[in-house]
Amino acid sequence: MKNYYITLNNKKTEILDQVEIIITNKKIVEIFISELPNCKKLNICDNKLKTFNAVLPNCEELDLRYNKLTIFNAELPNCEKLYLSHNKLTTFNTELPNCKKLDLSHNKLTSFNAQLLNCERLDLDNNKLTIFNAELPNCEELDLYNNKLTTFNYLLPKCKMLDLYNNKLTIFNAELPNCEKLDLSNNKLTTFNTLLPKCKMLDLYNNELTTINSELFNCKVLY
Repeated sequence: MKNYYITLNNKKTEILDQVEIIITNKKIVEIFISELPNCKKLNICDNKLKTFNAVLPNCEELDLRYNKLTIFNAELPNCEKLYLSHNKLTTFNTELPNCKKLDLSHNKLTSFNAQLLNCERLDLDNNKLTIFNAELPNCEELDLYNNKLTTFNYLLPKCKMLDLYNNKLTIFNAELPNCEKLDLSNNKLTTFNTLLPKCKMLDLYNNELTTINSELFNCKVLY
């Protein structure tokens, strides 16, 4: 197996291009990756990285949690799992055609615009989102709690769990034919008319509701 070099804190380091590479808790502030064609799983979490720029054509899982990232520019055509939580990102523009799980929670995002056709789970909680525009035809779990969204109007045909706790929602018009758990507590809704044929748990606590059409859902648990 061929060896490659990566630069860690301005120091050139030889590394074996293996399937899984772990460089965690090393206090790394800078990394330069020129080529890792065989790497499928790369873990660089719990460091001090501020920027990440790389081309990883065969990487299936990338973990960069608990860094200080403000810039993320990566080409990840085959990535299925991307973990970027607990950073300082304000924007995210990476194309992820094969991503199934994306975690961007605990950042500083103000807007999110993406087409994630294969994504099954998306975590965007604990950001500062005021704009959310995403195409998520296969998403089953979507976390958006602790943001600043005022409206939510989307079709999520396969979504089973949607969490919008503690936003600023005044308008909620979503199509959720398969949703089983919906949390809309701590918002500013005055009406609720969403059809939820499969809902098992609905939380509307601490809104400003005056009317609820209970014929639209048949929940086992209602708050």
